[in-house]
Amino acid sequence: MRILVKYYKEVKAALYFENNILVPVWTNYLATDADGTINAFSHKPVMGDDGEWWYKQCDNDYQHCYACTVGLATLESTDWRDTLVDTLNKQGFKVK
Repeated sequence: MRILVKYYKEVKAALYFENNILVPVWTNYLATDADGTINAFSHKPVMGDDGEWWYKQCDNDYQHCYACTVGLATLESTDWRDTLVDTLNKQGFKVK
């Protein structure tokens, strides 16, 4: 995978498929949709049937969930379903 465009203000660096990408400070997960859109999530997202990642609803009204687009990538030989990464893991390993 090669990242083509980065959209968000530079706030923290995350390792994503051997690419450094700047993401909002609240980012805990990164995932790429089937169309190459890279999304940042505050909470672990779920895989949709439509080629997109979605965040789950938060457990209560006091917990904030955030999601936004942070870039665009060419998936090349990478399956979009294998793109979820926990950014808290400094090595950028895929989430199992």
